[in-house]
Amino acid sequence: MLLVMAVGAGSASASGFNAEKYPASVSGTPVAGSPPVISIDWGSFSCGKNYGTNLTFAGAELETGGPTLSPSSMNDGYCSAAGVAFTMHMNGCRTIFHADGTMDIGPPGCGPISFTTSVYPCEVTIGSQTGLPGLSYENREKHVRINASVKGMKYTQKGSKCTAGTYTDGQLNGSWEAYATSGGVNTGLSFGPIPTGVFVSSEYKLDAEAFPVSISGAQPFGNPNVFGTTFGTVRCPSATFNGEPSAASADLSLQADYSTGCVTNGTSGTTMAMNGCTYVLHIAGSGPPYTGTEDIACPAEKVIEIIYKVLGETKCTWTIGAQSGLSGLTFTNTGSGSKRAVEVGYNLSGIHYHQWEGSGFGRCTPTGDYTNGTYTGNVTLSGTR
Repeated sequence: MLLVMAVGAGSASASGFNAEKYPASVSGTPVAGSPPVISIDWGSFSCGKNYGTNLTFAGAELETGGPTLSPSSMNDGYCSAAGVAFTMHMNGCRTIFHADGTMDIGPPGCGPISFTTSVYPCEVTIGSQTGLPGLSYENREKHVRINASVKGMKYTQKGSKCTAGTYTDGQLNGSWEAYATSGGVNTGLSFGPIPTGVFVSSEYKLDAEAFPVSISGAQPFGNPNVFGTTFGTVRCPSATFNGEPSAASADLSLQADYSTGCVTNGTSGTTMAMNGCTYVLHIAGSGPPYTGTEDIACPAEKVIEIIYKVLGETKCTWTIGAQSGLSGLTFTNTGSGSKRAVEVGYNLSGIHYHQWEGSGFGRCTPTGDYTNGTYTGNVTLSGTR
């Protein structure tokens, strides 16, 4: 067997808006040089800063990381179209931003947003609607840039200078800089996986604030976990692990990935391949402190393979097959709230492996089956969704 287990983002993991401190309130201002532009059948409404604080929003409240920014207000203002200044009335509507890249004009039943002027006889209204695609997000220094290239917006127009009717070819293009405050103090805002607390529950299960959850972790930097054999020790500079439990359980299956540059007895030239094998952690019904065991699960006719070479010559090969009931795990809850995590300690022994004798000076001997494999180290598992 080899190094440790942890878990990383996978298909269960989504993204959302995260503040450094909660509760947080998010506000946004159009980016200078990239003002919102609303394009319709006969032209475009340019809502730049020369026309006020158009489409500046405020009051998007976050109690924790989440997939939606829903402002409580968005400013009225003025926009220019056909060389004429139009008054833009939001009428209680605002743009609502979703992590999946869609935008709503809401809340449902709001408005409609209207563009009016006494100079140009055409009135345009935009009602509430949902699921408009075309948003993207960029993490900047302590804030998020929201980019809109939205198409398919529904609007209605009437007047002697425009053809009356309802259309679905409206577009919104522009960008906002979104910042978060907590307790009146500016705090960082970012877009990405939503931190989700994971912990060992009183029912002796690995639990989380929400499911499905992606759990990720790695061995401590500069302090690699150690696989011990009769020939010596194997260490890798990095090792990452991932799993996606869909519900609280005493059992956790993890996939592992080991970097290149592993060393045997301090000499480089070792590779470690999982070949589809996974680790399965079992939490015992006792604690805290919580203890447990580990299994190695492999596809048919597959094994974990560790190969040690020097100057292209194989000095030793170890294969580790499926096995169960390896004792020596501990589980410790750390942190609080969405930053709760589980530190897994490894002091495993009795690992079964097969050793294949290599060639030349410094090879391992003899070939055979062994049951004295060990694994020591630790990893902290954290969750995202």
